[in-house]
Amino acid sequence: MNLTRNEFRKLFTRAGFTVDFIAPVENMPILYKLAFFRSSGHRDFDENKARMEGYRLSWLGQRLQNVLMWVSPSQFCNIYVPIAHKD
Repeated sequence: MNLTRNEFRKLFTRAGFTVDFIAPVENMPILYKLAFFRSSGHRDFDENKARMEGYRLSWLGQRLQNVLMWVSPSQFCNIYVPIAHKD
């Protein structure tokens, strides 16, 4: 599902949780989709290798991804992680 942060919060609230914090997280950087930004060992896409070793970016790719996440984390994350507790 593609949910906004507020939609995600509402789902947890309706289920009886108090949401303390919602963190935008990237488990696969958007730049990994472009071979140019991948680390040298990941130029040829291999899903199994990427999952086992992590989606590694080149030096430039990682710096650019860091800037994108700093400037607009909600646009460049691919998952939200809630920190919540049951009331």
